Amino acid sequence: MADIDRPLAPRGEKDSRAIGRFIRDSGRLPGLVLCSPAVRARQTLALIEPHLGAPEVRVVQSLYSFGDGSDLLAIARTEGGRIPCLMLIGHNPSMARLAMRLSGSGPTMALAAMARGYPTAGLAVITFDRPSWAEIGDGDGRLDSFTTPTHLDAAGS
Repeated sequence: MADIDRPLAPRGEKDSRAIGRFIRDSGRLPGLVLCSPAVRARQTLALIEPHLGAPEVRVVQSLYSFGDGSDLLAIARTEGGRIPCLMLIGHNPSMARLAMRLSGSGPTMALAAMARGYPTAGLAVITFDRPSWAEIGDGDGRLDSFTTPTHLDAAGS
C-alpha cells in the first residue's frame, strides 16, 4: 500500500478523538483547517472535526510533505490570510520541524517536550503578534502549549 493510502491505526483513532475533545474544551477553535490529502490525515480530520465548531476546511495537496517545515510555512502564509486561528493537519517530520521553527519563545517545559518528540495527534498551540499569516517567519511565534495524547491519558482526559 502506498504511504498516502495508509489508514490510521486504532491507536491513532483514539488519540485523534482525545485531541479533538481537548481542542473543544480549550476554546481555541480554528477558523480554517488545512489538511493533507493522505488517508490518515483525512481520517484524523473526520474524527476531530465534530469538536471544532464549523471551520472552513481545505485539503491541500502540498501538505503531504516530509521536509524541513519551510514548505508548510509557505502554505500557511499563502492560505491563512488573516484567519486568527489556523490548524494544519500534516505529517512528521515536517510538522515537528515547522513547530520548532516558529516557536521562538514559550514555556521551557513545553519547548523541551516538543523537542523530545512530536507524536501522532500531537498539538502545538503557537501564537503570533502579526496581523496576517503572510508576515509570519521563523521564531516569530510563542509556543503556548504542547499537548500529546499520552499527556491527556495521564491527566485522565
